[in-house]
Amino acid sequence: VASGYRGEGVSPTFGMDASHRGGDPGFVSIESDTRLMFPDYAGNNHFNTIGNLLLDPRAGLLFVDFVAGSLLQLTGRASIEWNGELGVELTANTEERVNAALEVFRDKLVKRKISLKSLEVDEPRLSGKETKISARFQAGISQEQAKKLGKLIRDEGPKGVKVQIQGDELRVSSKSRDQLQDVQALLREADLDFAVQFVNYR
Repeated sequence: VASGYRGEGVSPTFGMDASHRGGDPGFVSIESDTRLMFPDYAGNNHFNTIGNLLLDPRAGLLFVDFVAGSLLQLTGRASIEWNGELGVELTANTEERVNAALEVFRDKLVKRKISLKSLEVDEPRLSGKETKISARFQAGISQEQAKKLGKLIRDEGPKGVKVQIQGDELRVSSKSRDQLQDVQALLREADLDFAVQFVNYR
């Protein structure tokens, strides 16, 4: 991705920047005859490309075919879609295609052992000539969900385990590491209608 800052005056940020992007096959998606999209990944935290594009949307793309040895050069205007750390937005030129993209996304989550129960998906919506689907990952658990987990642990979990609701988390403590592992196994096997994630295990 080639981008540049061409503002007025002398600035240390003035000039061009070229940064590579990579991912699994298919990480660049063709949204329409005049639009393509690719995700941004954590890099060197300099934000050169994003910073340049926020000031000047003109960009150049160079695709390299390492097998055939050919190149594809594109130029156009770029836009950045901010969805937050837990948000995602899928875009395509038809509802059928955006739903197909959603299924591919769900399949990738399953392969990474991320529960689909943690993903909240909105209905497809029209945006100009495109169709979009917004989705977000569940962060933490609600008070009712925490109470449900606490009751399950008290009724069916090992004796001596203590539970305490702390904000959007349920703290489980025990003097025995084996008991904590038993609680994890209990919650994984439980028929819950929401996703459970284990953090700060020590």
